[in-house]
Amino acid sequence: MERAELFKKLNEGIIDERFHLFKNNVVKNKSLIDKFGGLRDIVPILRGKDVIIAGAGSSIDREMDLLREAVSFSDVMLICADMSYLPLLKRYIVPDFVITCETSPNDYFSVSDFSSHLLAFSCSSNCNLRRWKGRMSFYNWMMKGEYESLWAKAGIGLGYVSTGSTVISQAVSLALGCGIKSLALIGNDLAYKDSYYMKGTFRSMKDESNYSRFATCDSVSMSYVRRARQFVVKTPLGDFYSHNQFLAAKYWLEDLFSKSNLSLIECSIPGCRGTNIINVRFEKYLKYLRERA
Repeated sequence: MERAELFKKLNEGIIDERFHLFKNNVVKNKSLIDKFGGLRDIVPILRGKDVIIAGAGSSIDREMDLLREAVSFSDVMLICADMSYLPLLKRYIVPDFVITCETSPNDYFSVSDFSSHLLAFSCSSNCNLRRWKGRMSFYNWMMKGEYESLWAKAGIGLGYVSTGSTVISQAVSLALGCGIKSLALIGNDLAYKDSYYMKGTFRSMKDESNYSRFATCDSVSMSYVRRARQFVVKTPLGDFYSHNQFLAAKYWLEDLFSKSNLSLIECSIPGCRGTNIINVRFEKYLKYLRERA
C-alpha cells in the first residue's frame, strides 16, 4: 500500500469512527482544560535537554536497568506513552512526562506519581484524565478541516501537535518543537515477531489472565501477534510484522526525520530506519550520556 493512501485511509477512519466520541470528550474535559491550560509552560522545561521517549514495545523490557540510569542524569527528560507508564513505575522509573491521546476508557492511571506531568490530547477520555493525580497540560492536533470545531471548543491557545497516528509520533512532534538537544526512542518497535507489548501493560496482564497448561505465555502472545499481522516489514534484523496504524507511524516518522536538522537516535527493535536516523543499542546511547556527564 502506498504511503499517501495509507495516511488517507487512517485519517478518514478517525473521522468516521471517532469524531462523535471526540466531541463528547472535549466537552467533558473543558473544566480540566480551563484549569490546567496548554503547552506554553512545557517548552522551556524541554529546551536544551536530551529527551528520551519510551513506548510500550516489548524490546524495552531488556533495557530497564539502563533506562533507570539514563534518566538519573540531570539533563535527561523522559516522556513515556500512557500504556508504558504503570510498567515503568513498577520498575522504579518515574517519567518526567506521560503523554496520552487515548479517547476510550483504559486503566492507565490507576496508580500515578504526583511528580510526573501528563500531556493530554484535548479529546482524551475524561474517565482516564480524572484518575490522574498530578499536573497536566492539553494540546490539539495539527489537523484542520472537520477538526477545527473541536479545537475551537478546546481552546486554540493550547498549542498544536502533529500526529502520525500514534501517541509516540505526537510526543516526537512536541519534543522537536521545544528546541531539544537530542532525541532518543526506546520501545517504539512499530513491528513485532513473537511478542507485542512490554511486560506489565494492561494488555499483557489481560493475556496473563488467560494462561493455562494448554495456553502458555508464549502461545497466548503468539496468538495475539498472528491476529494483528497485516504487513511484513523487512529489516536488517529479519522480517517483522505490523498493522496499518504502526506502519503509518513508521512511514510518518521516517519522512519527518528525512527532512529534519536533528537526527533521531533509535533504540527500538526494529523501530524506524532511514535518513537522519541512527539505529543503536540503548547501551551505546547510555555510554554517550555517561561520557558527556
